[in-house]
This record gives sequence, structure tokens and C-alpha cells, in this order.
Amino acid sequence: MLARGMHYRLQSIRAEGGPEADAFNLSFWRDASHLAFFGVELLVVQGAVTLSLRHCRPDGQEHEIARIDCPYPGSSFSPPLDLIELANQGGSLVPVIVNRSEDAKFDACFGTNDLAPCPNAHAVFVSEDPQDRTGLRDICHNLAYGLGPTVRSNDDDMPLVPTHLALSRRTAPEPQECRIRTQALACFLRQNVVLHGSGKPQEWPVALFDLRHVYSHGLPTAELSSYMSRFADQGVVRLAPFGPPPRVPTWRRQTARRERLRLGLRAARTPSPEIVRIKLEQIDQTRHLHRQLIQSQRQMEQRLRDTNLWDPAQIEADLTRASRTALSLLRNRHQGQRAVVVGNGPSLRPSDLERLRDVVTFGSNKIFLAYDDTDWRPNYYSVEDHLVLMNNRDRIAALSGSIKLFPASTRNFDYHAGDTIFAPFLPPKSFEDPLSDPEFPHFSHDLSQGIAWGSTITYSQIQMAAFMGCAEIILIGVDHSYRLPSQKRGNQYIYEGEQNHFHPDYRSPGEAWHQPNLDVLERSYAKARDVCAARGIRIMNASRQSKLDVFERADFDQMFPPTGEPL
Repeated sequence: MLARGMHYRLQSIRAEGGPEADAFNLSFWRDASHLAFFGVELLVVQGAVTLSLRHCRPDGQEHEIARIDCPYPGSSFSPPLDLIELANQGGSLVPVIVNRSEDAKFDACFGTNDLAPCPNAHAVFVSEDPQDRTGLRDICHNLAYGLGPTVRSNDDDMPLVPTHLALSRRTAPEPQECRIRTQALACFLRQNVVLHGSGKPQEWPVALFDLRHVYSHGLPTAELSSYMSRFADQGVVRLAPFGPPPRVPTWRRQTARRERLRLGLRAARTPSPEIVRIKLEQIDQTRHLHRQLIQSQRQMEQRLRDTNLWDPAQIEADLTRASRTALSLLRNRHQGQRAVVVGNGPSLRPSDLERLRDVVTFGSNKIFLAYDDTDWRPNYYSVEDHLVLMNNRDRIAALSGSIKLFPASTRNFDYHAGDTIFAPFLPPKSFEDPLSDPEFPHFSHDLSQGIAWGSTITYSQIQMAAFMGCAEIILIGVDHSYRLPSQKRGNQYIYEGEQNHFHPDYRSPGEAWHQPNLDVLERSYAKARDVCAARGIRIMNASRQSKLDVFERADFDQMFPPTGEPL
């Protein structure tokens, strides 16, 4: 998942190869682009991350200009940064990950919301073969005038009108980061600037220039260095992202003519000045229309902000207010009733669900896999594991017949279904080592104040049942036993065919799922038992098979006999 909180992604922050590998060259971006303000976004998908943004000046001094802290999943941003002001001080910005949890998954980038001069920029990547002296001319001829041999782009997207040409000397497709930086620079590149020279092909192309130069300065005669010398002769500024650009010979028309004759090339059939003028006007008008379109979109966004319909904080407050109103209606809604929390373990039988029609029921995660075998639906349905949510988003959003009650943390993963009630999420002090906190877990008595995390949705639904006034809570399908696959990635296991749930298709081949920690689960269950007992709420485990001994055991068939049989 890529950070997307800003309109343009300028450079990724990969936290690999040392901080300098992610350095943001201030003077290069100032001189090469129309960029004015930018910032850093940190998107945490899992765990916790803290990023320090440091200004490393030419005199060796280092100054932290921003610290971005994201203690749980979501996005955090730096303050807006003035490129001109920072670049005039010299040096570069270096992002440093100063803290990250072991299970952290995140994305970070430099980005901007500035209005780009060429918002429709599309840089076509082509490989320059130094042995093919005519290749560059053919490529430019084809892109600019639609003549000559077909140029093959490495882009797998839908065909777009090329605006810039990016040259590389790679035979393989360009790395994603190189494409990100190239496309961003193409959007903001100054009209009299070309990129030339890069010692880091993983991050930048060998050259990048606007195809307007092909119209303004003509087609190249031979290789790149000769073409760049012509650009320099006609006032085009060559810049490199790292250090000075490569040296090129002084361009002379007679030298270029002799080179063309030596290669046996005919003079390029460049259109007349009038056609060139029309082409340039067409390019300028197209880019102007795209800028107007983007500007109109920004104005609409501003109007929405002015009416409190755009501000994320305002929208969050409105959604929270609506959910808290709904939660207030659930308080003591089932006063004195029996509730059943349905787990998804192997001991759960879909036929047993038919016996639960006269009690309050809570279902979770992939309980919907049982719906083909029963007309039963839980009164309340919940998901809190973001992997379950992301792997089954459409199926979950389409569910009906139950009140959906989710922790608000699921909004961080673009789940905003209108039929869902969101309760504030109360995370532990540490997801990595929750048992290090002697107070873990918290037990919430008021869902409007939050649902406390206990490492299992069963713990969350016990809090829900207690909040709704249930006097007796029965657990079924809570086997509390797992067969673990051999393949593991961080704190996630990769499905290999093991059966830990009631349905054979509960996991898909290769699906990732979070590692269960039975010690953490048992601490949570013990807290629920003790808190509920103090409130006069009885919790019993009526699972047909279970290794969970924290709660009083009960027989499911005696508590819920088949229809027609006495209790």
C-alpha cells in the first residue's frame, strides 16, 4: 500500500541502504523544477514507526526540521516545507527511521500538492544502445512526428500521449522508484532544463527532456552527448541529480553535418517552421487545459472545505458523532438477556447455528462462509483484523441482516461503509509485547469511549455484549488451538492447507494471517472473566471442543437442545 495523501509522489523513502540513499537534493529540485512547497507522508499499515527529517547542510551541521510519529496504523504528515528557503541554505534533507516496531509495515515519501505546470506529463522510457548511433534520432522522430520505426515503451498502462523522453542504458524494465521520480520531475520540469547524467540508475534515468525540445531544436544527429551539446549551445540548462552533469563537446553545425555524412544518414525531414509553431502551440494549449482542469478540481475541493465537507478531521468528527449516537442506543439494549459469541474454530457446526434464533448472537470475520448452509444470521457482526478486512472487503461490505459494529481503526484501511457503526479503538501500549504492560488488557465498559484490543475479536465482542447489558455470555466455536504452517513472514503465517476453522475454504492458498499468541489470549480472557464476574455477568465456554479452560465449561446440547426437545 502506497502513501497517497498528497497529489504528487516525488521520491520514496525506502529505509534501505542507509539514510543517504533516500536523501532529497534540495538544490537540484529547486533549479530543475517549478516545485515550491513539499512535505513528507508516513503511512503505517501495521505496527508503529517514527521518522526524523534532518537538514544536512554543506558545513556538516545537521538539524532536525520535523519528527513524524505514527504509533498505530494510519497516516502522519510533516509541516509544509518551503523548497526555496531550504535550498538557499544548501545541503539535502535526509529521512531517518528512528524507531520502528518489529512488525512494522509502512510506506513513506516526499510529496507535494503544488499545481504542476505539466499535470498530464507522461515520460516514455526507452533504452539507448551506445552502439546504435541512429537509435536516438529514430526514437525522437517517432515520438515527435509519428514517423519512423515503432518505439516500444516499458509502460504496461493504457497508452498515453508522450510528453517527455527518458533514456536509460538498462535492458530490463526500470525500477519502480526510477519511474516515480521521473514522472514527478516531468510534471514540474522547467521548460529550459533537461536532466542529464545519473550515477544511480536505480533512481534516475540517464536523461530526461521535454519533447518540446525536439520541435524547438530539431532532431538529434547521433548519440545523446552530441544532442546535449546542441541543447547547451542553444541555452538549455543541463542538470544532474547528483553533482555536475557529464561534460559534452562544443556543438558545431559543421561537425554535426560531417558526423551525419560519416554515418550515411540523410538529413532529417524536419517539418517547416510553421508546422513546428503549430505543434508547439498545440502542446502549450493542451497543457494549459490540463492545468485549468486541475485548478478547477482544486477549487471544488476548497469549496468543500469551506462548507466543512472536505476537512478530514471534520468528516471524522461527523462520522464519530453518528456512530456514538448509534452506540448510545445499544447501551443496555439486551438487559438481562443471554448472548452467544460465535467463534470460527473447527468445532463449530453450521447446523448448530439454527438453535440460536432466540438469543442475542455475535459473529465475526468469515462466519459468512456458513450462510450457504443456514438461514441464521448474527445480530451483530464485527471485524477488527485488517488482514481479514482487506482480503474480504467486497464480501464484508455486501453483508446484510446484521448490525455491523467495527473498531474505528478499520477506517484506516479505506473501510467507510455507511451501514457500519464504528467504536473508538483503544490500542495496547505495545502490539509487539502486550504482556510487558501489567495493566494489559484494558476492558471497556462504554463502547462510546472505545473497544479495548485483546488480540482476539472474541474479547472485543464480550465487551460489546457486556455494554448491551447481557447477563450471560456463552462462547461456542472457540477451540483455542492452532495448527501452524511452516512458512512465516514477520508475525504473519502463510496458509499452506492447515485447518484451524470450521470451513475448508476459510483461508485461500498463500493468504497471510496474524500469528496467534495463546498467552496473550488467555490474559485477555482472564480479564474478561474477572471484570464480568464483578458485574454479575456469567461467561461460559460451550464449544464442542476447546482447550480454553479460563471460563466455566458448559454443554452446548444441554444449553441449546435441538428443536422439539426439552431443555
